[in-house]
Amino acid sequence: GKVIDKNENRYFEAVVQADIENGNYVTNQLQVAEENATTEKNGVTLFGSQVDPKTLGVKMGDKIKVTLLKGAAKVQNYKGMYEVTGAKDSEWCKVEKIGTANINPIEITVDKLADYQAMTVKIKNVSSNSTGTWCSADKFGTHNFSVSGTNLTVYCQANSVFANKTFNNATGDITGVATIYNINSQIAPRNLSD
Repeated sequence: GKVIDKNENRYFEAVVQADIENGNYVTNQLQVAEENATTEKNGVTLFGSQVDPKTLGVKMGDKIKVTLLKGAAKVQNYKGMYEVTGAKDSEWCKVEKIGTANINPIEITVDKLADYQAMTVKIKNVSSNSTGTWCSADKFGTHNFSVSGTNLTVYCQANSVFANKTFNNATGDITGVATIYNINSQIAPRNLSD
């Protein structure tokens, strides 16, 4: 990764996107986006044990001030995911809760997922094409749904509200946080109503 700023701390304010209470987020990832942003490239993933949302005690809709410490915070493209991170054993970031905000999902098409990474999006007319179990209590699951013939990967974390719950062959809208895993775009629904 490349150091963001050697000489100065950098600050920004953002809103926590993932629904921590329902558990469908990846450990050590904190997805945040600019408040009320409606255009692409306004979200970022902070990555590392220091920024795990459970450790920080933040939840979806919390407005936070992020301080990226000089010489320590780095930006990198990890298999297609843009992330801000730092050395595991050093302090590279401070996160402070400053308020709360509403999150309004942005309606996008499935081909735009990567551009909206770490932002909450809605995709219309998604078909599951099958029935199945989202995930188990001990293993995450991904399922390939489709939107007019285009693949959409839906991510469900072990132990989340999705564990051992089933989905049916159906078509509808899916809302969630746009994420990337191994260059593949995914959507991580926040709760069962998404």
